[in-house]
Amino acid sequence: MSTARISFGARTARVEDPALLTGKGRFIDDIALPGTLSAVFVRSPHAHATINSIDTRAARAAPGVHAVFTLDDLMPHLSSERTPLGQSVREIVGLASRGLRENITPFVLARDEVCYVGDPIAVVVAESRPVAEDAAQRVEIAFDLLPAVADLRAALTPDAPPVHRRVASNIWPNTPLPTATASVRSRRPPTSSRCRSTSTAAAPIRSKAAASLPVTIRWSRGPRCGPRRRARMRSAWRSSSC
Repeated sequence: MSTARISFGARTARVEDPALLTGKGRFIDDIALPGTLSAVFVRSPHAHATINSIDTRAARAAPGVHAVFTLDDLMPHLSSERTPLGQSVREIVGLASRGLRENITPFVLARDEVCYVGDPIAVVVAESRPVAEDAAQRVEIAFDLLPAVADLRAALTPDAPPVHRRVASNIWPNTPLPTATASVRSRRPPTSSRCRSTSTAAAPIRSKAAASLPVTIRWSRGPRCGPRRRARMRSAWRSSSC
């Protein structure tokens, strides 16, 4: 008879809980490396609004602040003002066009319109997180509120306000399914159903991060630093930089 441990359906003790429950867990934010800066985003408090102006002068002047970026500040370093989205299978098979994808992908930072609560507008970079959070409060943004819709069924009605001003409809995309044969259509009347589904999004639940420091290696051509030793040092440098 096998004496292997049976784990399926059994209660398994977690080994990481004691440290987390007693405040001894260690995260990337707990690692203080020399020269590390903290970033805090300034986000929209409104579900839908236009942005009339963004004033970052007070935030830039705050002690300990290294930079405050808006989309206009970042554009010289970007190839697009929107976040990239890879080609979908629907585009490959011809059910959707690239133009649709380019019109709905999020902006790197909102410039003239926010479309949900939490939409990022600016980012503050400072010597510590408390300093960045305080400076983010100094960014002054003038909004004009727009009608918002939060219910999916309400968004599909003809008179629903658009979620994005740049698109004409809240339906994206409208893809007809292959039609049934005439014999099937004659036997079965059209039916409809309403289903509830949980929201899905491409957002991480548990992000992974790493912190590293550059390692300076001084090469020597003496007898103590032959090809094998140099190869080991290169391997150690690559491991420490991952």
